[in-house]
Amino acid sequence: MPLSRPLVTALALVATCSVHADDALRGAFSARLGTEVTSVKPSPIDGLYEVRADGQVVYMTRDARYALQGSLLDLESRRNLTEDARAEIRRGELMAYANGGTLDFPAVGQQRHVIYIFTDVDCGYCRRLHQEVPKLNQAGVTVRYFAYPRAGLESDAYRIMASVWCADDPRAALTAAKGGASVPAKTCENPVKAHFDMGNRIGVQGTPSILLEDGTELGGYAPADQIVQALDKRG
Repeated sequence: MPLSRPLVTALALVATCSVHADDALRGAFSARLGTEVTSVKPSPIDGLYEVRADGQVVYMTRDARYALQGSLLDLESRRNLTEDARAEIRRGELMAYANGGTLDFPAVGQQRHVIYIFTDVDCGYCRRLHQEVPKLNQAGVTVRYFAYPRAGLESDAYRIMASVWCADDPRAALTAAKGGASVPAKTCENPVKAHFDMGNRIGVQGTPSILLEDGTELGGYAPADQIVQALDKRG
């Protein structure tokens, strides 16, 4: 049965009003937080909204007076709803690099899993994890590196990582740098700053930081067999 013209018009007006209401809330929350709000939606708690800004998640009342920061837990489903939201944010950031921009160590044979690692050449556990990469590759795991010089964009680590990404053979250069060898200084257009900024947006706290394609945090350093076991368990 086709919808009548008045009903179609009414439904369109409801949708338009909803969009305008969302825009008004986003504007109010942005003004209160002093930063651009990228997403607003009702939380499972009446009167409280899930607000996403700068890669983070906060909960706010409709009048933008009160805010809560922390984890919202669903005790019935035993899920951390805040972490689910953060994973969604991380997944969106990772998708921007789906077709390049990372320094990849591909799986040998059939690719079974992909992991993303925020790494620093001046990080002891990053060096230990890099020694596990050949085993991960043999197990069908592709490793995609993001540069995250913890000391910042004016540090020696930043300059080394920029040289790594600009090297004729970036994979060999990264392996050399992580082994303590010097890497010839080289400049080019590179993504190191973009990687660092993204890491800050999504809340990277240290290195190494391992993420899955769906944005889930796997943790920090672990031996290859433990990483593969965790990946296989997730399916």
